[in-house]
Amino acid sequence: MTHYVAGFLFDATYTSVALVKKNRPEWQAGKLNAIGGKIEFPETPLQAMQREFQEETGVRIIAWDNFCILTGKDFTVFFFVSSVYQPVLSKCRTVTDEEIVLHDVNWCNVTKPDKFISNIRWLMPMAIAVHSGEEKAACLHVTEELADGET
Repeated sequence: MTHYVAGFLFDATYTSVALVKKNRPEWQAGKLNAIGGKIEFPETPLQAMQREFQEETGVRIIAWDNFCILTGKDFTVFFFVSSVYQPVLSKCRTVTDEEIVLHDVNWCNVTKPDKFISNIRWLMPMAIAVHSGEEKAACLHVTEELADGET
């Protein structure tokens, strides 16, 4: 089983988010997703999130909250959320061959859903609700079957 991390970095008002335009894997190519990658031994998911985000954006974020774990037949993804002031978010830039983009959160949810990985529809609002204190802080564990049923 392969373990991954993916994170949403928002501005402090939860109106902008940093996302990555994926080149791979093929099923994600051209779509926007949370920023992340594989967990490397002996990293914890938090350490992997910190490393992956910095490698892909050039910005080091220490404080991440794990709000969801998505498990499939041969993978597990630990989803994280954090927020920063707009000047810090604006420092996120493309460092690898996958483009980093800043998007309006409302635009992500209503416009051109085919441009986003399908689980963004429910993961991003969940991340905001938990991180902003709207919902109790907890980590939800979702299986691939449940997630597919909602798409």
